[in-house]
Amino acid sequence: MNYQDHIKKIFIIHTWGIGDFIMFLPALNILKRNFPKAKVDLLIGTPSVAQVVEGTNLVDEFFIFNTRKDSMVKKIKLALNLKKRNYDLSIVTDGINPFKSSFFSYLVGAKIRLGQYRKIPQIFFNKQIKFDVNKHRVERNIDLIRLLGCEAKTIVFNFPILEKEEQLANEYFVKNFSEDNFVVGFHPGCDKKNSYKRWEVRKWIQLCKMLQDRFKNISFAIFGGPDEKEVAEEIVAKIKEASITKAVPFTGFHLRVTATLIKRCSIFINTDSGLGHIAASLNVPTFTIFGPTNPIWTKPYSKKAVAIQKGLSCQPCNGKLDICKGRINCLRDLTPEEVFRVIVKNYEDVREK
Repeated sequence: MNYQDHIKKIFIIHTWGIGDFIMFLPALNILKRNFPKAKVDLLIGTPSVAQVVEGTNLVDEFFIFNTRKDSMVKKIKLALNLKKRNYDLSIVTDGINPFKSSFFSYLVGAKIRLGQYRKIPQIFFNKQIKFDVNKHRVERNIDLIRLLGCEAKTIVFNFPILEKEEQLANEYFVKNFSEDNFVVGFHPGCDKKNSYKRWEVRKWIQLCKMLQDRFKNISFAIFGGPDEKEVAEEIVAKIKEASITKAVPFTGFHLRVTATLIKRCSIFINTDSGLGHIAASLNVPTFTIFGPTNPIWTKPYSKKAVAIQKGLSCQPCNGKLDICKGRINCLRDLTPEEVFRVIVKNYEDVREK
């Protein structure tokens, strides 16, 4: 079947967060290259993902369904309204619950319903691939698109930044840092429902002290979204109290302005979160602290990205926290000295890649 001749309307279902959507961008770019005339619509389940696509040419339209708050009745009504659009193809992005998403695809009425299955194929998908536990999320998303006969020789993120956003971010950056500053970006948080992935504030402060002794003209940009503003501001306050060096909070910005600020950083250090994926997509040397989650699946996808782990036998548990009974030893026992050593050991290498 020549899909290029038959697919004119595409519907993408993505109910996970910002980082997961960044990991879908290469697949989306491949899709758009192979179906340049197709209309592409997107359903998102996390409202903040809208800040990636709004006002860009990534998609034609997007719809928000809040998976935490909206009822099943509302979900079915939305699907039936979308059915009127007569989609030729629906795609469920990697890792999303296969039964629920395939049923929603069926309700939407797309002629080709593309997705993954875990153990047994889903009756509501009519084109599907088995979830590969040994592959990265970026690669699994691309494997989905390959089922349509798409060529996928190059992996390109093309994170969208508009000119006015870049100008605003650059003005703010220049206002706070000089050209010779070695600016280290910190993202110490993640959304509240995934707070088990956070590293303790006191350890970020200790890491600051070590980095200051290692790099000349160092300054810190502390990033935080709505769920992390207090954490970011606390770290900035403690850095000032300790008279370490200059630290500036970067909170409250539109996501694409935040991305431009990250792009100006010399290195970016984060816990497993969406901003780390943005940093890596923009070719910034990125060091990500992993606790319960699996870097094989979700490490920022770049030659300039390094995963930092304690290396306990129970890692990764993917948030189940059964063995440690919620103590999260993989992060509790990971010391600033260990993180610092990984950064110093790998920085020169990743910077040159």
